[in-house]
Amino acid sequence: MLSTIRALLLAAVCTSGLGCSRSPDSTLAGEWTQRRLDAVDHVTVLTDHITYRADHTFVRVFEDPRRGVTNQSGTWRIEGQRIIWQSREYGESRAEILRLTRDDFQVTAPGGVVGEYKR
Repeated sequence: MLSTIRALLLAAVCTSGLGCSRSPDSTLAGEWTQRRLDAVDHVTVLTDHITYRADHTFVRVFEDPRRGVTNQSGTWRIEGQRIIWQSREYGESRAEILRLTRDDFQVTAPGGVVGEYKR
């Protein structure tokens, strides 16, 4: 009887969102893609593909049909509601995390641009 009550309490905690959730780091690890129209011409489709590894390194491939492909790599970390990237190419960059779920990742860069990534 006591083990049944414990199991029911654990199930209630897990489904309430109070526990049994993944850490932000483990939720972010994996591949993410954003496809969006260019803010200047509203026609060109830009593709941003980022792989966040569990060892806190990342690889990014940004495709712009007019300018070609840009590659970036470095390290990442989450501090509170911010993600911080460090790369040789661009130094340190920060963004506010708006949403991070298993399939959605939204961030706001300092300029106010919202990036919406999907798995």
